[in-house]
Amino acid sequence: MVAKIYPNREAWLASRDPLSIGASEAAMALGVSPYGGPYDLYERKQGVIQPDAPQLARGRKWEARVLEDYAEAAGAQLVDASWAYFRKNEGIVTLSHSDFPWLRCSPDSLSRSNGVLGGVEAKTATDAGAWTPEQGMVLDRWTDDAATMIPAHYAVQVYVSLEISGLPYWDLCALVPAAGWLEVRWVRVMRDQETQFQMTMALARWQELHLVRKIAPPIDGSGACNRALSKSFQKRDAREATGEELAVLMECATIKAQIKSLEDRSDLLKNSLIHLSDGARLLTNSGKGAPYGQPQHNKGKISVDIEKLKAEFPEAWAACQKQGAPFTTFNLYKFNKE
Repeated sequence: MVAKIYPNREAWLASRDPLSIGASEAAMALGVSPYGGPYDLYERKQGVIQPDAPQLARGRKWEARVLEDYAEAAGAQLVDASWAYFRKNEGIVTLSHSDFPWLRCSPDSLSRSNGVLGGVEAKTATDAGAWTPEQGMVLDRWTDDAATMIPAHYAVQVYVSLEISGLPYWDLCALVPAAGWLEVRWVRVMRDQETQFQMTMALARWQELHLVRKIAPPIDGSGACNRALSKSFQKRDAREATGEELAVLMECATIKAQIKSLEDRSDLLKNSLIHLSDGARLLTNSGKGAPYGQPQHNKGKISVDIEKLKAEFPEAWAACQKQGAPFTTFNLYKFNKE
């Protein structure tokens, strides 16, 4: 493990190597992150800067409170001295893997529990059901059932951090909604050498193939993949589809027809419920927190007459235009006639 300290977030951001993978990015490379997949990470590493999502900024703001509540509830001692000094002054400590220096993590803190040093990762969460209902659970090794204790993408981050640091445990703590307020829950994730090895080898293969050799990931349905394809798009003359292309065309057309049918059915059912409910909220059962549906009246969306704006206020039209990233669609025609 190699440790480096950066005085502020700006210096930390400037230090990031496009060939590196951070612990918080590992789940994207492995395809288990809700915040983006392999193509999103590939795009980011190609220099396309993605602004922080609002929830990430909120998470950093609440981080100190999560750590404070965790330390009090767990009876853990957050490591002070230089670590606390730099955290207080918005500095960031980054740890790198000794054998794979491109694999990095930036712990939220370290803690001592019964004299043993471990890492801490602090989160805020809106889905309490994705976490263990108890405080202080211990996860000895990862299994499919462990996904009911902590979200899988956070588990990847923790296991990568354990692999980099060599520490015996990593506490993953979060503030979650509970009993009308918030409570801290944490899971102690113990070293799991086999899981860590498998993740590290998978990340090493991904890093070599897509970051070092710059080979694009397999095609997926992400916006990042579409943007990459759009950069090299060229319109060409018509040709007869190959067997593979024809099969994909037919499947796409079938799915599109099914979606249209389901949307039509959904619209009919919603109108029926507006009529049947007569303005009432409909509960699925009498239990607390039961799922429900209700009609909601809207006065109508406000829209802008684009043609009128361009014709009568051309300067305002020009000043308010915003160019988005290029994208490419694939449209289907005449399939409903066959």
